[in-house]
Amino acid sequence: MTLLGSSYLPSMAHPYFTRSKLLLPRKNNPKGYIPRTCTTSSFPSSPSSSPRILCQLTSSDAPQRSDEWFSLRRDKLTTSTFSTALGFWKGNRRSELWYEKVYAPTTDTLDSAAKAAMNWGVVNEAKAIEQYKSITGRDVGLLGFAVHAEAKFGWLGASPDGLLDCYPNNGILEVKCPYNKGKPELALPWNAMPYYYMPQVQGQMEIMDRDWVDLYCWTPNGSSIFRKAIWKRNVILIEEKHIHTKSSAFTEVGLDKSSS
Repeated sequence: MTLLGSSYLPSMAHPYFTRSKLLLPRKNNPKGYIPRTCTTSSFPSSPSSSPRILCQLTSSDAPQRSDEWFSLRRDKLTTSTFSTALGFWKGNRRSELWYEKVYAPTTDTLDSAAKAAMNWGVVNEAKAIEQYKSITGRDVGLLGFAVHAEAKFGWLGASPDGLLDCYPNNGILEVKCPYNKGKPELALPWNAMPYYYMPQVQGQMEIMDRDWVDLYCWTPNGSSIFRKAIWKRNVILIEEKHIHTKSSAFTEVGLDKSSS
C-alpha cells in the first residue's frame, strides 16, 4: 500500500513539492553532481537547460556515511539539522548544535535511541529507494555531499538521498524510514508530512537549486509520498534574523572560537 498524503497513490503526473521564492542567494552552474543510476540518455543534452549549482562532491570512493563524507560535513550546517537550528525543539538542542559546529567534536554524541533510529534508516534506505523507483518508474541519481554555491553560504550543506534528473524541472528524493518509537516493524506510513521536515526539504531545494522534492515515507507496512503545488511563506523560517552568517549564529549562542 502506498499513499499520497492521506489517499491512495494516483498516477505520477504531478510528482513534487515545489519551493517558494529563494530564501538565500544562489548561483547556477551546469556542473555539479554525479549521476549513478540514471541512464545517460535520460538527462538533458544541453547543460544550460538543466541549471545546477557548483557542488562540493564526494567521489565514488567516498560514499555517504564514509569517513570522508563525515569529514566534509563536520563543520557544515546540513539541512537535516535546519529544524534544530531554527529552534523547533525544546531544551538545549539548538545551542548544542552550534557548539558542535564551532568545536567540531570528533566523538559520537548520539544517544542509543538516536543511533538505533539512524541505523534503521541506513539499513532500509536502499530498499526504500528501490520501492520508490518501482512505484514511480523513475531513475534515481546519487550524490554524496554538496555545499551552497555562494561563498558566504558555503557553510550550508546537503546530502540528498537521490537526484531526480530524468524528468523536467529537476527534483530531489528524500527518504524517511520512521523508527516508530522503537517499534519500526509496526510503523504505518504517514498520513501527513511532519512539519519538522519542512526546513530540511526546502533547504535541500535551495542548496541544490532544485524546484521540487518527493518526500517518500517507507515502512514495512506501506509507504507514502508527499507533494505540494505551492509553499507557504511561513513554512520555513530560514531568514536573515535566524541564520545569516555563520559567525553571527555562533555569537547568538555565546560561542566564539577565538576564546577557546
